[in-house]
Amino acid sequence: MINIALEKLSSFVKSVPTGLMGPDRTSYIVEKTEELSFDEKSVFIKFFNHILTVMVDREASDVEIGGYGTANFIWFRIKGIKKRVQDLPNLKLDESRALI
Repeated sequence: MINIALEKLSSFVKSVPTGLMGPDRTSYIVEKTEELSFDEKSVFIKFFNHILTVMVDREASDVEIGGYGTANFIWFRIKGIKKRVQDLPNLKLDESRALI
Protein backbone atom coordinates (compact mmCIF):
# COMPACT_ATOMS: atom_id res chain seq x y z
CA MET A 1 0.00 0.00 0.00
CA ILE A 2 2.80 2.45 0.82
CA ASN A 3 4.55 1.85 -2.49
CA ILE A 4 1.31 2.31 -4.40
CA ALA A 5 0.64 5.58 -2.57
CA LEU A 6 4.17 6.82 -3.28
CA GLU A 7 3.85 5.94 -6.97
CA LYS A 8 0.51 7.76 -7.21
CA LEU A 9 1.87 10.80 -5.36
CA SER A 10 4.92 10.93 -7.60
CA SER A 11 2.79 10.66 -10.73
CA PHE A 12 0.36 13.28 -9.47
CA VAL A 13 2.99 15.92 -8.71
CA LYS A 14 4.64 15.51 -12.12
CA SER A 15 1.63 17.35 -13.56
CA VAL A 16 2.35 20.50 -11.53
CA PRO A 17 3.74 23.25 -13.79
CA THR A 18 7.32 24.08 -12.86
CA GLY A 19 6.65 27.83 -13.17
CA LEU A 20 4.22 27.88 -10.24
CA MET A 21 5.74 28.93 -6.93
CA GLY A 22 4.64 29.48 -3.33
CA PRO A 23 0.92 29.91 -2.64
CA ASP A 24 0.06 29.58 -6.36
CA ARG A 25 1.72 26.17 -6.47
CA THR A 26 -0.10 25.04 -3.34
CA SER A 27 -3.43 26.32 -4.69
CA TYR A 28 -2.88 24.45 -7.95
CA ILE A 29 -2.18 21.20 -6.08
CA VAL A 30 -5.26 21.65 -3.89
CA GLU A 31 -7.44 22.27 -6.95
CA LYS A 32 -6.03 19.25 -8.78
CA THR A 33 -6.65 16.93 -5.82
CA GLU A 34 -10.37 17.56 -6.39
CA GLU A 35 -9.96 15.75 -9.73
CA LEU A 36 -8.56 12.58 -8.18
CA SER A 37 -10.71 9.49 -8.38
CA PHE A 38 -12.30 7.98 -5.30
CA ASP A 39 -9.80 5.09 -5.47
CA GLU A 40 -6.81 7.46 -5.66
CA LYS A 41 -8.08 9.49 -2.72
CA SER A 42 -8.63 6.26 -0.78
CA VAL A 43 -5.00 5.23 -1.31
CA PHE A 44 -3.80 8.61 -0.02
CA ILE A 45 -6.11 8.44 3.00
CA LYS A 46 -4.91 4.92 3.86
CA PHE A 47 -1.29 6.06 3.58
CA PHE A 48 -1.92 9.08 5.82
CA ASN A 49 -3.77 6.87 8.32
CA HIS A 50 -0.73 4.57 8.34
CA ILE A 51 1.47 7.55 9.28
CA LEU A 52 -0.97 8.50 12.06
CA THR A 53 -1.10 4.91 13.32
CA VAL A 54 2.70 4.85 13.59
CA MET A 55 2.49 8.19 15.39
CA VAL A 56 0.02 6.84 17.97
CA ASP A 57 1.98 3.60 18.40
CA ARG A 58 5.09 5.63 19.25
CA GLU A 59 3.15 7.92 21.58
CA ALA A 60 4.09 11.00 19.57
CA SER A 61 2.28 14.23 20.37
CA ASP A 62 2.55 15.68 16.87
CA VAL A 63 3.74 15.04 13.34
CA GLU A 64 5.49 17.33 10.89
CA ILE A 65 5.14 16.60 7.18
CA GLY A 66 6.32 18.90 4.43
CA GLY A 67 7.87 22.31 4.65
CA TYR A 68 11.42 23.37 4.08
CA GLY A 69 12.64 22.48 7.56
CA THR A 70 11.73 18.80 7.22
CA ALA A 71 14.35 17.97 4.57
CA ASN A 72 11.72 15.66 2.99
CA PHE A 73 11.45 13.53 6.15
CA ILE A 74 8.47 12.88 8.39
CA TRP A 75 9.12 14.01 11.97
CA PHE A 76 7.41 13.07 15.24
CA ARG A 77 7.63 14.81 18.60
CA ILE A 78 8.01 12.06 21.18
CA LYS A 79 8.08 13.07 24.84
CA GLY A 80 9.06 16.60 23.85
CA ILE A 81 11.86 15.58 21.50
CA LYS A 82 11.49 16.09 17.75
CA LYS A 83 12.78 13.02 15.91
CA ARG A 84 13.03 12.09 12.25
CA VAL A 85 11.06 8.92 11.52
CA GLN A 86 13.51 6.74 9.67
CA ASP A 87 11.16 3.87 8.81
CA LEU A 88 8.59 6.04 7.02
CA PRO A 89 9.27 7.18 3.46
CA ASN A 90 10.65 10.55 2.45
CA LEU A 91 8.15 12.87 0.79
CA LYS A 92 9.10 15.65 -1.59
CA LEU A 93 7.51 19.02 -0.83
CA ASP A 94 4.83 18.72 -3.53
CA GLU A 95 4.03 15.15 -2.44
CA SER A 96 3.52 16.42 1.11
CA ARG A 97 1.31 19.24 -0.15
CA ALA A 98 -0.85 16.80 -2.09
CA LEU A 99 -1.11 14.37 0.81
CA ILE A 100 -2.03 17.01 3.35
